[in-house]
Amino acid sequence: MISAPIYQKNHKFIDRSVSEWLDIHFGDQSFNGRVFIGHRKNGGGVYTMSARSLSELSQYVMMIHASQRLDYYITANTVSGTNRNMDGLFGLQNIVIDVDCHTAGRNTAALVQAFLWRAERDLWSDGDLPRPNSIVKTGRGVQLWWAIKPCHASCLFYYNQIKTGLMDHMEELLSEYPEELEGLAVDRTASSNAVGYYRLPCTYNTAAKNYRTL
Repeated sequence: MISAPIYQKNHKFIDRSVSEWLDIHFGDQSFNGRVFIGHRKNGGGVYTMSARSLSELSQYVMMIHASQRLDYYITANTVSGTNRNMDGLFGLQNIVIDVDCHTAGRNTAALVQAFLWRAERDLWSDGDLPRPNSIVKTGRGVQLWWAIKPCHASCLFYYNQIKTGLMDHMEELLSEYPEELEGLAVDRTASSNAVGYYRLPCTYNTAAKNYRTL
């Protein structure tokens, strides 16, 4: 058992805190398809490392020998078969909203902190919207993860309706504070892809040159 990150030149095991995150978002195995894990080098395409069943996922992720030269990604939902595409979508486990900053010169960390403070005050604390189960700081923004009761891919229409509503609320919040939150935007393309990749927490963002954290 790995009890702590083991550092080598440009490599380490992923911090163990990601195990708790995996349990929150993939612990219910009602629809035990495969979760894809991939990596990207030098800004190229994402290469699939493995597709693991939910019962194997945590052990596999904790054994990844992660490099600071690579970006690592994970899917939010499960797929049947060996291809990561919509035809193979099997189970819906999570809703993820990706909020990014691609404006040069902006203090991304301060922007994210301001956004989360506003979202907590204006959206989550009064019960209008459910609070995310996990908030993942990506290095260039933030990803909001809601763990849902797993359901079959046949529920995709309703899943998308809920996700669209959440994105609308996020965009309304950003538009209410244009000066304070200038530079942040909801990435609707990434957020709308039910079989898309999202950065794996506690791994290195090679573009931002820092670790994404929970």
